[in-house]
Amino acid sequence: METTQWTFPTLADVWEYRTGAIMAGAARLDNLAGTDREHCLEALAERVGTMVGQLDDGWLVKTAFFMVDDLYKSLFRMDWWNPGVQDYIANTAAVVVQELKRRGLVLHYVVDATQGKENLVTLLTYLPTMFGAAGLAVVGPQMMATELLKRSQAQPPDDIAEIQRFREEGHAIADDVIDQ
Repeated sequence: METTQWTFPTLADVWEYRTGAIMAGAARLDNLAGTDREHCLEALAERVGTMVGQLDDGWLVKTAFFMVDDLYKSLFRMDWWNPGVQDYIANTAAVVVQELKRRGLVLHYVVDATQGKENLVTLLTYLPTMFGAAGLAVVGPQMMATELLKRSQAQPPDDIAEIQRFREEGHAIADDVIDQ
């Protein structure tokens, strides 16, 4: 049985994109099943929760900002998306987001999504899933345009370039959501 203990010297080590922390944590989780996995997830959330709970508001906001930034950067370095990735993010990043909410704090993170076609596909495919696992709402013109495109067709779009037809309307919808 693998230990359920998680040792992170700092919260930055939980999501550090340069070391592949999310993928390493996900791989560790994927090697477990049943109650071992459940205990490991509980220990992970507890460890992050303890570390986050010790932060004052200023450090919590700074940590949350760097966490989101590392999540975003990790998106383009990931090899796969599976339950391990989902669970790792849900039991680390979502703990930070819950603490922000508990303290009445709000984090806004703006992505300049002027991506090339290859990165845009990754962004539109995985960013909502990744940020959703963290408990974050995601909105943007390209994402809204992609939703409009999906709704206009009986099947998912074959060519990401097709979202340009809905870019203007997607931008207006994103602005409305952000205003709300």
